[in-house]
Amino acid sequence: MPQPLRQPQQYSARSAFMVQTPEPERELALAVLHRALRDLVEGDATTRAAVQGWLHECPYFAFWCAAVDLDPLYVREQALQRTREA
Repeated sequence: MPQPLRQPQQYSARSAFMVQTPEPERELALAVLHRALRDLVEGDATTRAAVQGWLHECPYFAFWCAAVDLDPLYVREQALQRTREA
């Protein structure tokens, strides 16, 4: 039986660094998130706009974050901060 999703208030910034050895599903989720974040920083204007839409409007973003026990709000905040720094 799958574990229930945690509520946003149950996450912490530390949870982003506490990912255990990935299983195939976790590896896939990490790859999806990594690609999106890389596209957000390195992509052309169209790609960056698509990723920003995905971060803000797509329910699958939260799904992929939950698959690796990351807080979607924290990931989104960090991703957008990195784009401002780039």
